[in-house]
Amino acid sequence: MLRKTGLLLFILLFCGLSGCSLATSAPEQGEHRISDISSLETETLSMAGNIQQSETLIGDRFTLTGEEIFSRHVENLESGNYVNLESAVRNTNSVFYQISYSKNMAQFTYRNQICMRLIDQDEDALLYDTSDAYWLNEICANDNYLYWVEYVSSTAPENTQDCIKVMQYQLESGDINCIAERNYAEYGDICLEVSDRFLTWYDICRDGQVELSVFDIEKQAFQERDNRGSDMPDLAVTLYNPYERLKIVEDHITYFMLDPQEQLYIRRENLLTGTTDTFLLGKTKPYNKIGGCFSDSRYIGWHTEYGEGDYYFYDTDSEKLYCWNVKKDNMSVFSKYFCGGKLYFNNTDDHNIYVWNMPTGQVYRQNYGEDIYWIKSFGNNMLYLDISSMGTKGYCSLHIDD
Repeated sequence: MLRKTGLLLFILLFCGLSGCSLATSAPEQGEHRISDISSLETETLSMAGNIQQSETLIGDRFTLTGEEIFSRHVENLESGNYVNLESAVRNTNSVFYQISYSKNMAQFTYRNQICMRLIDQDEDALLYDTSDAYWLNEICANDNYLYWVEYVSSTAPENTQDCIKVMQYQLESGDINCIAERNYAEYGDICLEVSDRFLTWYDICRDGQVELSVFDIEKQAFQERDNRGSDMPDLAVTLYNPYERLKIVEDHITYFMLDPQEQLYIRRENLLTGTTDTFLLGKTKPYNKIGGCFSDSRYIGWHTEYGEGDYYFYDTDSEKLYCWNVKKDNMSVFSKYFCGGKLYFNNTDDHNIYVWNMPTGQVYRQNYGEDIYWIKSFGNNMLYLDISSMGTKGYCSLHIDD
């Protein structure tokens, strides 16, 4: 059944400025294409009748407990001080986790450690230990590098501003480098996304402007970027949620752009070739808040609100536009990931993991029975479920093949 819907979209947003600390390199200059999909009719999607129970979605699992970790690493903790197992991330062979130390009633930490454990070994290694940062966050990894963000207060008389540092740890050599630094009075929080080849984030200025930071891991350099784009100079990068991640799928990133007439676009950019595909969604009007956008090689998508909004999928093969209302299917999406023509998400109402195959319409689900805080990616072929409960952190793999 078809229904005519105008793409009425509301967005409260920022536009573009930032800097990088390493030498820059530009991607190859590829083709720039634009498509107007603002007047397309939308076909309504529903999961009803398409859901099959599965026992094969979730793969190997790795769990850490605070009690176990503290017994190995924490000694002579002074009275009134506290220790926490903050986060855990993994790559193919290892899990990396953060331990923080804080004083009673303190707002920030006074010490942070990052440790590593191989999946098949019951032995830990301390990789990083700092008392300089009052907070450490956003740990992510691929098979060669570990990245994180740390917040540091300057004690120099000429500089009393806090700064944000993006740190890189080379797993083979143990070399540690600060690859980017921002003044916290001028920039907001940084949320990292990593693949085998790239590290990305949005740089959000306090004045509301936004830029894209793309670090080429192989070249160890930031891409030199014109965030407004030489092909359409009136467009500016636009962001609704300041904690949205600049996701990397198949070496592509996807982001919103806005023109002076308040028309909203989605741009898919190939980080290797510089090729871009820009899709005009239409004039922005007060409506359901935009939550984020996503893509793979075939589909362009975006969603409104968080948890119970609408998901839009534009199929570039058939040139059809689809809309799925989450609430009508009795779902509440907490985290999601889109790749390979499939939407992966967890439904917080029933603790089920769902995989929706867009080309076939088939939906698979599996009950996990625990709190699952996030579906995370690593590279182009691996997805992990971030599991967490009181005093426990861990990961399990999520199968992405048919």
